[in-house]
Amino acid sequence: MNLIYFKFIFKRLLLLFSCIFLFLTSSYFCLELLTFSSFPPVKRLFFNFLSLILFKADFFINLSFLLATTYTLQTLKQQGELIALQTAGISKFRLSAPFYTLAAILLLFSYWNTEAGIAKAVSWKIQSTRKNKRFKKEPIVVKTLENGQKIIYQIENSAVFDLYWIISEKEIIHCKSVSETNHLLTGHFADKMEMNPLGRFEKANSFQSLPLPFVLDDLKERFVPPEKCSLSTIYSILTTESLTLSTDYAKYLSSFVYKLIHPWFPFIFATGLLAFIIPSQRKTTYLSFVIGIFSFLLFYSIIKTFMILSENYLVSPWLSVFLIPIAIQGGFTYRLCKK
Repeated sequence: MNLIYFKFIFKRLLLLFSCIFLFLTSSYFCLELLTFSSFPPVKRLFFNFLSLILFKADFFINLSFLLATTYTLQTLKQQGELIALQTAGISKFRLSAPFYTLAAILLLFSYWNTEAGIAKAVSWKIQSTRKNKRFKKEPIVVKTLENGQKIIYQIENSAVFDLYWIISEKEIIHCKSVSETNHLLTGHFADKMEMNPLGRFEKANSFQSLPLPFVLDDLKERFVPPEKCSLSTIYSILTTESLTLSTDYAKYLSSFVYKLIHPWFPFIFATGLLAFIIPSQRKTTYLSFVIGIFSFLLFYSIIKTFMILSENYLVSPWLSVFLIPIAIQGGFTYRLCKK
């Protein structure tokens, strides 16, 4: 009996969630098409759609889960199936198993998307919007390392020279020329410059040759904001000395904490809906949808507001982004267990 009811509810919930998620992403994509000056090729259109799904998965997954869970619970209650299952001896904690199972699946997908999916979407977006620069000669090339450090150099006839490796706002390495052997770069006549107490750069050390721990062809040509970086990338920036970290520490820390906690949002929504819908005597689906959507928007508004405050050093990111969802989850769990 337990397996039968689980499959019945989970199959209905998963199908409804998939339909709502596909509808929301497709509608948003159709609105984005209106901003295109010309209709793009089919391949580019397809990759743009995949990029949109990965970029907006954080918002659309949670909204789709909220709507699907609300409708499923209200349908079970209106048709008397919820009462029949409880009469058969199935507790509300077992009834919640299908909803938490889907939330766990979405949790795993969200962490994968945060680590690898969004990074892939960024590369697709860059490739689809990259202009043809074959006939355009740039006097100075600027590229970015994974930890936010900058590489600035000149190139002529495939020869790289006058390379600046900006490690942080207080440390720069300058190489007069660069050679490559077996995909390993070596800087020649390199000077390491550090900022003195007066705020001026002075030579701290010199090298006849200096191995460089990067490959120019593998570096990014565009700066990727922290909200589009993977968890591992942001962690490496937070744990190593970085040019971007010196000026945007709070922004990177806030983004890191948010990426840690947001995959758990479906658990918060599932607990809240189970805690309020199951013991309620009301069967009005419309009212449940209105309250649910309003609460969803209010919850996201609170999280985004506190993220802005934490990015501007007004409150701690750990306090604002991490403890608020935990407090809400604790309140919903208490009500669910109490009722």
